[in-house]
Amino acid sequence: MDNWLDVKSKNSDVILNSVADYQSLLDNTAVMNTTPGIDIVASDNIQLLENTALTAGLPAERNAYIWKEDIYEGAIGVGTGDWTVPYRAIAYANIALEGMDKLTQTSAERDNMRGSALFYRGFHYYQLLQLYAPPYKEGANEPCVLPLRDVSDVGVSGKLSTVEECYNQVIADLNAALALLPLVPANKTRPSRLAVLAMLAKVYLLMEKYEQAKDYVERYLENQSELLDFSTLNTAATLPFPTLDVGNKEVIFYAGPISYSLLSFGNLRVNESLYSSYQANDLRKTAFFRTNADGTKSFKGRYTGNVGLFSGLATNEMLLIMAECLARTGKWQEGADLLNKLCGKRYKNYSPVVDKTDKAALQRILEERNKELVFTGTCRWEDLRRLNKDPRFAKPLTRKLAGNVYTLPPNDPRYTFPVIPQELITKAK
Repeated sequence: MDNWLDVKSKNSDVILNSVADYQSLLDNTAVMNTTPGIDIVASDNIQLLENTALTAGLPAERNAYIWKEDIYEGAIGVGTGDWTVPYRAIAYANIALEGMDKLTQTSAERDNMRGSALFYRGFHYYQLLQLYAPPYKEGANEPCVLPLRDVSDVGVSGKLSTVEECYNQVIADLNAALALLPLVPANKTRPSRLAVLAMLAKVYLLMEKYEQAKDYVERYLENQSELLDFSTLNTAATLPFPTLDVGNKEVIFYAGPISYSLLSFGNLRVNESLYSSYQANDLRKTAFFRTNADGTKSFKGRYTGNVGLFSGLATNEMLLIMAECLARTGKWQEGADLLNKLCGKRYKNYSPVVDKTDKAALQRILEERNKELVFTGTCRWEDLRRLNKDPRFAKPLTRKLAGNVYTLPPNDPRYTFPVIPQELITKAK
């Protein structure tokens, strides 16, 4: 279905008549379940071999790795999939929403389709906000360069809004989807109420609205709280995790980032300080990483059992969000206990840690969050952006490459990626 929708195509090119037709459109996982990946290249968890960083992949990848101000070097359409892929998914979602408005019969299938389209639109705008909008701040009245599109015709300019308005639109889409979707999906490439609850928890955590985030996680965990016991995995295997077909019970919604060369199974290398942070009895140390002949570490912890990275939604992240929200709302001991529950499934012979202060509990939760969600979609980039606002957790990033030292200070403007399709912004004004 993808070949009929390019930058200038119109939805009149193909006639869609039924809910099944629109379901086929939204089942295009190459579009609907693909997320940006350039933020993973720019995060602190990756540490490439010098030759790889200098010669492999697209210029945009290499420039993102060293936090160049203009990573695209003025090129139009080259390496800009992080912008175009989410907007293509949003266009598909809008086509489905318009199609459902034209159908007169009411049915569970129609509701599911409308809910799915609303979820996808909110999901992909959230991804775009993490790259192309400044980090969220209370009130967030600064202009946002992301056109808000609610029609399928790509020739119609979207409205430019504030960052706050964009987040409100994401929340509105997700809340509307919540009443229409089934609790669990027919398969994990499709949305569900659990996926919506997970996304709303992520949004409110990022907005620092911890009570709301906690409420959505509670609703999620009432229905899904199972964790993988890493002691049951063959952590020595090249790909230790169950495939999506066999069933990783923690995964509730599958998505994967754009397949950038620098993130490939062969090229991606891990920051040594990150690897050293895993204790000897931490089963993730062998489940997630392998040691290469040159002593560097590669990441093999592909959460759905294949060579692609995972950027979807899963129960482990929900437990970590709940633990953090508890710690930040005066219930830090409960948060620490919940973290110990997760760690009991991740460590060999785990002895629960007793935190003596709220600060110690929060610090440990954030450290375990990075170790657990390493290379999971935009999670690390989101965390760097939001935690940089707190001097306790702000972190300057540094890379050394070909005799040069590159730095990214906390709250630097380069935490917001440049938007390349300037003509889209001009049209939307």
